[in-house]
Amino acid sequence: PPIPPAKFPDVSVIEMPEEPATLTLRPPKLNAADSLANNLAGVTRLNGAGFGTGLLPGFSPGFGREIGNLRKKGLDVVLVLDATNSMSPYIEQGKRRLREILDIVTHLVPKARFGVVAYKDYGDDYGRNAVKGMKITQDTDAIRKFINGIVAGGGGDKPEPIHEAIKVATDFKSMGWKGKAKRLIILVGDSPIHSSGRTPAFRDARNFALKLKGTINVIDVGGAGTQGARRQTVLPDLAEIAKKGGGQAFLLQEQEEFWRHLIVSVFGRKYEKDVTTIIEVLIDSGP
Repeated sequence: PPIPPAKFPDVSVIEMPEEPATLTLRPPKLNAADSLANNLAGVTRLNGAGFGTGLLPGFSPGFGREIGNLRKKGLDVVLVLDATNSMSPYIEQGKRRLREILDIVTHLVPKARFGVVAYKDYGDDYGRNAVKGMKITQDTDAIRKFINGIVAGGGGDKPEPIHEAIKVATDFKSMGWKGKAKRLIILVGDSPIHSSGRTPAFRDARNFALKLKGTINVIDVGGAGTQGARRQTVLPDLAEIAKKGGGQAFLLQEQEEFWRHLIVSVFGRKYEKDVTTIIEVLIDSGP
């Protein structure tokens, strides 16, 4: 049966459209992903080293341990996505690459669950709070349909109500965060927060890190904009959300690499080379 939408106060939910054609891993690659993940998580039991030591050739020490721990505890990821007009190239790329993204993450961490919170600006088509969301679920088909229903638009002025999206994403009960799983929010945007929303956004990010033991990573796509409009540093507001949320902020500089950095943000920037190796093995190496 279909997953019921999250019951957020004053937050509407996007209807699920027919899913467009997307890129996906073929069965041989899925088998390779399973084998790689099992080997990473299982390279161990050496003198009490625990789950995974990351000793496979081409992988850094600790990555296998991280995969092993995530397989044991679980992983909850919520994507908080700016859905205003300037984000259209990234949203469309995400839709096209979504199967690959989910395939890689779920084969590395089978217990992984996902949720989405999309936001626009006040007065756009997302209702009074400018937010639409889907609570955390293991149903990747439902997640794909939800994201495929996001159409970028609006957001004529630069600041956006990011605090409204952070409020929804960090709500433990309504969002459906699991007790023992690693909790991660990935915020993707290119605009600052409305001035009135800075204090609540930073407060909720801090509470998520301290009280819920979660992490907020940020991808600022403003470094990959049109020529002459590209920024060289992460927006202060976005950097502060990552700081308060105990995570890292990253400035995207190559638009076509967005989907790869989404995967990197799931596991952390210190494992960027490991994730890149996995992508090369499972996707870039052909059928």
